[in-house]
Amino acid sequence: MKSEPTTNQPFDQEPTDKGIPLVCWVREAYSKPESEAQVSALLKVANQYSAAGYQDKASEVLEQALEIARTVEDVQSKIKLLLQVASGYINAEEFASATPLLNSALQLTQATTDEQAKLAFLTDIASQYAAANQKDKAADIVAQIEQLRQTIDIHYFRRGSILDTLTKVYAKLGNLEQAFQLIDTIEVGFPKDSKLAKVAREYIKRGQYDQALQIAQHLEGFRPQTLREIVGKYAAQGQLNQALQIVQTIQEESTEFSALVEVADKLIATEQPDNVEPILEQALEIVNRAEDANFKASALTSIAQSYRKFGQENQAVELLDRAAKIADINSHTLAKVAQQYWQTGQEYKATQIAINLPDANQDVLFDIITEKTKQGEYSQALQLVHFFKGMDRKVFAPKHIAEEYLEVGSREPLAEIVATIKDAESREIFLATIAENYIKNDQYDTALTIVEAINDAYYKAAVLTQLSLHYTAAGDNSQATSLLAQATEIAKNTDDYIMIHPLLKQVSILTSIAGLYQAIGQQEKAAEVLSLAQKPAETLQASDENLPIYDDPETMANLAQANHRLYWLQLAQNYTEAKQYDRALVTLRLVDDLATSKRLRTRLECAKNL
Repeated sequence: MKSEPTTNQPFDQEPTDKGIPLVCWVREAYSKPESEAQVSALLKVANQYSAAGYQDKASEVLEQALEIARTVEDVQSKIKLLLQVASGYINAEEFASATPLLNSALQLTQATTDEQAKLAFLTDIASQYAAANQKDKAADIVAQIEQLRQTIDIHYFRRGSILDTLTKVYAKLGNLEQAFQLIDTIEVGFPKDSKLAKVAREYIKRGQYDQALQIAQHLEGFRPQTLREIVGKYAAQGQLNQALQIVQTIQEESTEFSALVEVADKLIATEQPDNVEPILEQALEIVNRAEDANFKASALTSIAQSYRKFGQENQAVELLDRAAKIADINSHTLAKVAQQYWQTGQEYKATQIAINLPDANQDVLFDIITEKTKQGEYSQALQLVHFFKGMDRKVFAPKHIAEEYLEVGSREPLAEIVATIKDAESREIFLATIAENYIKNDQYDTALTIVEAINDAYYKAAVLTQLSLHYTAAGDNSQATSLLAQATEIAKNTDDYIMIHPLLKQVSILTSIAGLYQAIGQQEKAAEVLSLAQKPAETLQASDENLPIYDDPETMANLAQANHRLYWLQLAQNYTEAKQYDRALVTLRLVDDLATSKRLRTRLECAKNL
């Protein structure tokens, strides 16, 4: 087996994955115990090289994978690996390199006595020959497959996969009639309908709409959707009469409506405006007949969207106003109305709907906040955050605004922006995020200035703990200890937790501080801080809060250390992505006993030595 190559190009030009040069992932692949695992890992790296535009490197890695595949003695395993490597070459469009491997796999397959395995391998080989533009060879194998199918009963667990692949091979070869017949004779119910619809789509892709229409007549559940796809193709080619004739045969009003709107949108996109309005009026007739409130409101919104694309925004707003007034429509439909208001420039109307929607439907509110943030309107964006119903968005939004503020900047002083924030939690998250970003950029003094403006004990102590973590990673335990002492004093006072879940936050930050004390070898300090967390933890256990039960201080200590290990590992990965390998390695010393840490450390040593 050939040893893995070292890179011949400058390190800065080597493509990376998660901050690690791909050549290190190649070396890691060779450390795996099984040949199959090595080949699989190498193929992933080859795909990454190919995606990054390094075709020579991808070919080199594929060659290494092939050499491993050739050393495998078990025939079926060898066939499987040869096909995997061939697939890698095909994905890289190196068909000439794939063909010999397919030939070898075919030769081995022909010699196997396991008829079930032979049928499965032949089907895969035919599929890859077809993908490699070796259609004559694929057709020859398909003929053999058909003979085998007559003589053996395909195993139940392989039957679906083999027949599905065979259907796709027929489609790739252009033998859609055979694919149709295969499905028609061996499938029933929903699977048959689904596969027939796929064959119809192949006809549609080839522009053979008459054949697709014939298959559509045999469909059940997929019939309306298939007809709609054909309508869209005719409309895109300007064959309006044919498209509208098929629309009349759909016989399902919701799909018929969607098809009409699609025709209108195709005409708008291809700058054929003359016939748009009559089609939208026809769609509106379907809406007027409808009784379901949600369909009516959703359909009005879709027509409004088409009018907006058509440049008739006044008409669009009228339809949206009509949709918004329909009673008993669900939040999903209301969210669509709000989204179209927003895209039509009706920010106030969009916002009034969005702030009252449930969390799952507040995407439009996030869009509004994001746009305001991009425009540098940080105060206005932050004032909308407290309307979020879900905590995830309430936490993420101020973080996002803070990061944008730091990246782009603002003429408005930070103190004035902070003064406008109505929601207390948003204010603290916003300031803490800014402080954390200064820490990541090694601007520790500026971060400490921001800490002074934070009111909540949790966020204030959390920033100090994070800063101490960076000093620990840099080997300065003295400064880290000083900051941890400050964080502990702040975390002690329950009255200073002004946000939601104060006891939960107090337990969380105290266990984090204790975990870091443990990491730097100050066990007595760790135990002291854990004892401070014991009382609020017991209070929470007696309440309805969802908190793990701590049976003893040792359990709490282990939890603290486990939680902080995850934080250290993430910090190490952040350093890695920034190619700060020395810092990442120092940080990993705190979590040496984790398997994930050991793997990352091996990659880092490789990267550092390049």
